[in-house]
Amino acid sequence: FLGFKVVVLEGRTRPGGRVRTKKMSGGDCVAAADLGGSVLTGINGNPLGVLARQLGFPLHKVRDICPLYLPNGNTVNPEIDSKVEVLFNKLLDRVCKLRQSMMEEAKSLDVPLGTALEAFRHVYKVAEDPQEKMLLDWHLANLEYANATLMSNLSMVFWDQDDPFEMGGDHCFIPGGNDRFIQALAEDLPIFYNQTVETVKYGSDGALVRA
Repeated sequence: FLGFKVVVLEGRTRPGGRVRTKKMSGGDCVAAADLGGSVLTGINGNPLGVLARQLGFPLHKVRDICPLYLPNGNTVNPEIDSKVEVLFNKLLDRVCKLRQSMMEEAKSLDVPLGTALEAFRHVYKVAEDPQEKMLLDWHLANLEYANATLMSNLSMVFWDQDDPFEMGGDHCFIPGGNDRFIQALAEDLPIFYNQTVETVKYGSDGALVRA
């Protein structure tokens, strides 16, 4: 496998870990929804983009236009949507300016990013209207999605420290789901399921894995 002999110890009953695709059908339609990793965020230099091309998987570009919908199924007013997006970005800018002004002190006085944003929201009376607050919550949830954790776990000081290393290019997904990657990579691999690794010991003659 890629020039190496590999044995996989998988703690679950299926391969893939956090990558899982749910297949759904109804009538004559079949759809796939990724429950874990779903989007290739930037395909320039992205090894998954290279792998997709090697496997002949099509890359479907994520649209730049993403309309939001209210609970009743109606689309959000574009003007309100744009207004709240601007307000959200201004809140982030204020947090970043606070961080910059505090410099070294910020590291010792660090607070969750969610706490800082909520404090600025109250100070500047942002999104007091119920619909605007709901849209702001969507942007906060989207930020959580991008960072794979809750706002309460994100550091005000370090939440964006990996931004300089982001991959460029289009954001894409694989039609049929990322499970296609897993199935292709797992083919002909020796995989032992229900094997949770307990310890790994390294020595001069290799490594001893206990599961």
